[in-house]
Amino acid sequence: MKKRFFALAPLVLLTGCLSLGQTQPKDNNAHNRYYTLDAQALRLCQGDSRTQCFELNRIAGARFMFKPIEDKYGQSVQRPNYPRSLAMMLINPPDQSYLSERVDVDGQIYRLPANDHTNLAWRTIDTIFKTIYSK
Repeated sequence: MKKRFFALAPLVLLTGCLSLGQTQPKDNNAHNRYYTLDAQALRLCQGDSRTQCFELNRIAGARFMFKPIEDKYGQSVQRPNYPRSLAMMLINPPDQSYLSERVDVDGQIYRLPANDHTNLAWRTIDTIFKTIYSK
């Protein structure tokens, strides 16, 4: 009996570890289901992350690289404040393809669903940052 127990115990533990490993990535990717946009600080983040964020003010000079976002949203990012215009476009898409959600009482933090529009915006902003700030 003891031999069976000792033979099966590692198998049971290993099975538990394997199933834990399968659920872990899903939990780690929870932040990929939405983006958080601080409309006052003009900061766009993945999920509730404070480390995977972009400061939109830092890409104002790269206005010419916004074209993929403008094409997807069907609207140009407007002057004089390109970062604020981009943020407002993300919060209120002109084609009403999704709804953003206010998540604070002051109305400055918005949750944007991860979808074709917001994912393209994230990738484009990421490309802009890499182009400008990578050495």
